[in-house]
Amino acid sequence: MATPICVPINLDAFVLNKPVVDTTGKTVLIAPITQPDYVGLRLDNSVIQHDVLPPVDLHTSRPASVNPRISQAYSADLNPSRLGVYLHWSLPRGYRTGSSGADGAQRTDPDDKSAIPPNSNPTFRLVPNRWLIVRVLKTHLPPEANPPPIDAWVIESDRLQKVEELPGDIDLETEVTPFLAYDSNPDVTISGNLLHSQAEKYIGYKSKSLATTQYSETTANRVPLSVMNSSNPVFADYTIHNPNVFSMKDNFEYEPGKYLQQATCDYIVVGWHDSAENSPFGAKGLKGTLSARVENFFCKLPDGTDQPTQDLKDKNFDPNGSTAMEPVAVGVTPLDSVLTFLHAHRDDKTDGENILGGIPIDAAKNLLDMAELLHATSDDYDSRIKAHDLISGQSFRTALGGFSWHYDKKKTPNSPPQSPDTITKDGDGKTELDYLNDLNRLQQQLDITDRMLALKNWELFAEFFKYCSDVKNGENSSQYFDKMRMLLGAEKVADGKGIKHDGDTSVIQSLLNTKSRLETAIKDIVPDKPATPKILVKKVAGDAFKQRTDPTLLLAGIDSGWPAAFLDYLQIRFDGDVKAPSNSQITQILNNLNLPTTSGTIKGTIEKLLNEAKVGAGGSQIGFKNWTGQPFCPIFVEWEAMFYNVDASQWAVALGNSPMSNNNQPQIRYINPDPLHEPSKLSDQDSRAVSGRILVLPQPSFALAAIVKQVLDVAGVNVPQGLQQEVEGLKFISGDLMGFTDGLLTLGTGSHVKPNVRQQGEGIKVLGEAKDIITKIGFPADLAEQMILQMGSETARTPYGTLEDFEGASFQPFKGVQHGQLAITKITIVDKFGQAISWPLPERKPRIPPDTPKFAIHPCIADQLCPTVLSDNTLNTVFKTVETTDKPTSSGMVLSPFIQITPAINQASRINASFLRKDFDQSGKLASPPWTTCNDWDNPIFGWIVVNYPDSSLQFFTGDGIFYTALTFGGPFGTVTSLQWAPFASPPPDQASKLVSKQLVDLIAEMKGDPNNPTKTAQAQAYLRAMWGMINGAIGNMPFPPSQYSAYANAIVGKPLALVNVGWSLELAEPPMKAQHTLGAQPKEGYEEDLMSQYKFPVKIGDVKRPFDGVVCYWDTDDNKYTAPASTATTDFSTIYTYPYPETSADSTIDAKDPRKMIEPDTFPTLTPYFIDPTKVDDTRGLLKEKASKFLVKTLLIDPYTPLHLYTGILPIKTLQLPGWSLEAAMKNMTAFFTLGPILVTKDVPKEYNDNAPLHADSWVQKQDSNAMTDPSKKEDAMWNWLQPYVDSNATPPGQDIRPLYNALEVGQETGSLRDDPAPYTLVEGFLQLARPLVDASQAGV
Repeated sequence: MATPICVPINLDAFVLNKPVVDTTGKTVLIAPITQPDYVGLRLDNSVIQHDVLPPVDLHTSRPASVNPRISQAYSADLNPSRLGVYLHWSLPRGYRTGSSGADGAQRTDPDDKSAIPPNSNPTFRLVPNRWLIVRVLKTHLPPEANPPPIDAWVIESDRLQKVEELPGDIDLETEVTPFLAYDSNPDVTISGNLLHSQAEKYIGYKSKSLATTQYSETTANRVPLSVMNSSNPVFADYTIHNPNVFSMKDNFEYEPGKYLQQATCDYIVVGWHDSAENSPFGAKGLKGTLSARVENFFCKLPDGTDQPTQDLKDKNFDPNGSTAMEPVAVGVTPLDSVLTFLHAHRDDKTDGENILGGIPIDAAKNLLDMAELLHATSDDYDSRIKAHDLISGQSFRTALGGFSWHYDKKKTPNSPPQSPDTITKDGDGKTELDYLNDLNRLQQQLDITDRMLALKNWELFAEFFKYCSDVKNGENSSQYFDKMRMLLGAEKVADGKGIKHDGDTSVIQSLLNTKSRLETAIKDIVPDKPATPKILVKKVAGDAFKQRTDPTLLLAGIDSGWPAAFLDYLQIRFDGDVKAPSNSQITQILNNLNLPTTSGTIKGTIEKLLNEAKVGAGGSQIGFKNWTGQPFCPIFVEWEAMFYNVDASQWAVALGNSPMSNNNQPQIRYINPDPLHEPSKLSDQDSRAVSGRILVLPQPSFALAAIVKQVLDVAGVNVPQGLQQEVEGLKFISGDLMGFTDGLLTLGTGSHVKPNVRQQGEGIKVLGEAKDIITKIGFPADLAEQMILQMGSETARTPYGTLEDFEGASFQPFKGVQHGQLAITKITIVDKFGQAISWPLPERKPRIPPDTPKFAIHPCIADQLCPTVLSDNTLNTVFKTVETTDKPTSSGMVLSPFIQITPAINQASRINASFLRKDFDQSGKLASPPWTTCNDWDNPIFGWIVVNYPDSSLQFFTGDGIFYTALTFGGPFGTVTSLQWAPFASPPPDQASKLVSKQLVDLIAEMKGDPNNPTKTAQAQAYLRAMWGMINGAIGNMPFPPSQYSAYANAIVGKPLALVNVGWSLELAEPPMKAQHTLGAQPKEGYEEDLMSQYKFPVKIGDVKRPFDGVVCYWDTDDNKYTAPASTATTDFSTIYTYPYPETSADSTIDAKDPRKMIEPDTFPTLTPYFIDPTKVDDTRGLLKEKASKFLVKTLLIDPYTPLHLYTGILPIKTLQLPGWSLEAAMKNMTAFFTLGPILVTKDVPKEYNDNAPLHADSWVQKQDSNAMTDPSKKEDAMWNWLQPYVDSNATPPGQDIRPLYNALEVGQETGSLRDDPAPYTLVEGFLQLARPLVDASQAGV
């Protein structure tokens, strides 16, 4: 049999007596016992609850005589059996992790990875279910008492008993644990009414004293015990919810009815599995080598070193005390809230060090100095600005964004991706491109169908739950029947009037049919292996949907309550490592402990551990802990708040800095420009009470320490030991205000009854009582069972139903988009022993509510949550009184009871961003809608603009990098336009029309003068000057191009800028959410969809203040509509939307005809959320075109090497960047040349044009057979071509400009010696062209 392995656990002890309860003033309270109310799991409308874990009520917490936890009913005397020491042992991290498998797959072994199908109900490891608690008594009063010096008890954590089986003197609140136990026996005569019996089942058993009584295992009902099979998230750690399971009460009763008055003692706790094979290292435990199994259990093998003894410190948190420091902060993430608090009080030395856990305030300042680096990866300017943008993107949770299919034929390096064939090769008459388009269309429909199906499954559960909670469900059953029938069953049962509609198909069945059809169609194109797919493709995850998280509440000056080593790997010990002399008293106790053979050889190890602990730490400190005071280990935080809705009309978008930020870079922010406080409307405000519960996790201080270490590691700096310890010593707890957003959506959160049961490692099973309810509504039994199975796992949130009564409310309680201010009115911190800190203290509510509510909590507010600052330098809040106005902290940070909740959609959404190309049908006509997203192989660039500084001209190239024309200042019309394609030969007309985009031609036309139109000429000149000044200023603001750019010839002339078309849209993951309350005015049908469609969210394209953004300017288009008036893919180049770049000399001469309009909040375009129902898509257009029609389309001029960004204020920044291959392909074709001359040369150029060497745009890389000439302007290490013009001997067609012909002549190397060449000399004029890059490609890193 395997050798026992010892894993250390954390043990806490709490003393409960009259002085502890009889506190006064602002201190810790002892909460009355509030156990899970499993009666609320019944489906009766009189008892059903949204959360069976009731909130903590502190109104009767003191004095002790009224606290029901220790007082006796109807008596001023206390209950001595409840006084004493309460012990709790915390399970290690290895027992808190689980595995998952597929629906319907049964699984009992969480460590057999080969048996884990995807997506199953999680399986958690069985925990130790036997515990030996030993008390070593050192001193006691009264002295005449004769308790045993060593006493012990066995805890059977898994023993299941019904209430009628319990002894008559059992204390149901402190000696057993209410428990959910599912009985899968279908015979109701045996299992009874499952839900009604939940309040009658208990687990946990404490044996009699081993000092006087023999203990042996007895036959009893048992439950497979894990940390999660009670459906209670705090079950393992909250002693009120786990007596005699993971905690025990020692009331020091030494004779019946007699209790010690005072005692000093030690406690020893040892746990084991009743069956050794169920342990993590047993036959059913972890697999692999010993070292691997130990590591997978988050432990480590003995290394010969001892861990330090842990000290239990006193709590140090007084929110109502006299300290000047506010111990609360609210941020968008845990890290943001930590930094907000530190920044607010960086100069509060004395109070700061007390609140922060006694660490020097200088350590907090060091953290603030690193604040940006905690989010950035380097210390440069751009990274620091990016860090601030990154913070704004971290406050969102993600949802799966679906998938897309990409062509997967291999390509050569640095070349564009392979494009699918467009030639029909199979009997279906489809090309590879057709199959790829079909795949993406089908996949997107399938993704939306899956998301809709999940939502409709939840709606089915919501109607079921609302029926169960409706006190008048007998009268209103028809309305629930009709709604549930339309969701599922319309094709099977008649409507409420008894009419069977043959054409009806329920919503869920329609979605299931659509899903099946789509999956079959996809499998037909890409079947499972080994079948051959019709096209080589790969499946890639799409962009995730995002939803803003609830604000994060941080409480400073309080330990997280988790052991300091919880996230570390625990050091184990083997049986042979435990050495201590035997003790007769321990031996006597263990002689009364009789263990079954299934427990293995654990008894000998238990004796060694007890002997070691009896004499003290001995040779090892592992598992030992010194208590120096009462513990305070927070388990959860309950909060209450008031949300004041601020109407959408009172919000505006602005660019600016927050008053709380050190960042000097403006961000797009929602503000309230006009005062919100209106005394006349105080009695009729759109407000909502919201509340929730935060589970305390071992963060953020642990996470902060890890980030600090990572930053310093990246910087190549060893983490100073002192700084690391100081960061780990920071006292913080934090968590999201869970329930806030759900409350606005009229949804409830918590532990509640569900119509199906999900057992560990097994599939979903139908609850008989739920099936009976649905048949009572009016559905046949088989359909009722189908409905419950269809609900699946979409039962986590409950609809409000009758949870709150909104009768008489002036406003709709449902908020599909949040925008307002939140004031936290109450915070209650509850620890594992039921101690509570309440802020404010419980008090009676006044009979007549005051005009202005009392706001006792004024937290430090993070950058993104700060209310707008008005012109009088005060915060713009919904209430404005002396009590609601705070003075700034010593560091200038603002305290306020009001948290700004800027606009955000209360459901998952995303910004779609794509480069676009024009779409044509088979006849070559522009499709409708005319724009479509670029494929992987499509070049999104339709033109290039290069500032040619030697010529003071703008050169225009096609998307492929072929020179088209140039515009130069001067001439009779202010601008001179070069001949198209010159000096290169014109391509054939049919090729020219394909090479040049009409958009590029239209843009150039804006800058061309007209001899017959002076106004147009003046406008053209102003336009060219504006373009020149804008580009010149933008290039000076851009980051340097990568070193690879020097390997291209045009690097010597000027930086090229790309012309592209980009589309953005705002897509909802699901249809707009619907109101779920049943008491009060109901919104009209379609209210939620209409409300969502009215929102127009401003967006900002690019940012001049962020050098890592590549947007130079953009132009409007007629978007991408197919409805009247239909879009024509036309760009309006008359107005340039750009930024105020640094002024140039050309800029200063611009007149009033300047076509530029600054990108400011007044000019921001807007996006409206949309959702497309896949079951209602017009087959003639398809889903892809429907989605494309939602694009906001703009034509942009961008830095090709730098990403472009879209800033919304409601979602993370959206980034888009050109594919690298599109740049390389154009750069290789792009030539650098400029006019030169007249210059004097000693040798003449050829007098006749060489017909055999015409100059083409792609011939510049080839050497030409020509005479050499010397030019003093050339560089020694460069090779140049001289482009010599010649007169075309052919007659010029009527109406066309005379077009010279060119030959390229190689420019020779100047020797540097004195020259005395004989005359005649020749003056020549033409173009000088760089024939090869100045830097070799290998040197440039290409």
